[in-house]
Amino acid sequence: MPGGFAVPPSAGPRVTAGRDLTALPPDFLREFVRSVMCVPRTEGFGARLELPEKLPDWLDQGDVDFLVAELEHTGLTGPLNHYRTTDLNWEVLGEYKDRPVTVPALFIGGDRDVTTIWSQEAIARIGEKVKDLRGAVILADCGHWIQQEQPEAVNRELLAFLAGL
Repeated sequence: MPGGFAVPPSAGPRVTAGRDLTALPPDFLREFVRSVMCVPRTEGFGARLELPEKLPDWLDQGDVDFLVAELEHTGLTGPLNHYRTTDLNWEVLGEYKDRPVTVPALFIGGDRDVTTIWSQEAIARIGEKVKDLRGAVILADCGHWIQQEQPEAVNRELLAFLAGL
């Protein structure tokens, strides 16, 4: 299986990503979130990503260069291990599955984030498990990186939440 999460952790970030990280087109992150996230097991994760032509307003080339340098230094093992341990996390946290969240909480997501899109039903029912839910905010025209894409809106929601504590 080329690229994607099937690549062994020892592979470098360029191999793991299936592409040269320094050659990512400018609008890669925005389009990554908007792209189809499910791929057949026979092809790598990066095989379906459409590469954009320019960076989004919230990301400049200096940011990209910094992130690429960090990934070249640390590799993708840590980030990918999050996905590799999904089943183990469910097992370890299984005893808490029926316990409600009782601390004050705020959910903020973007309407263009695939995880928000996939979780619409769960978000609508979040109050069933989160007993002191102070809000569930979906930011318009926003992807996965809400704090980078719409920092003013995120700060406004966080400050309002904190003021209500």
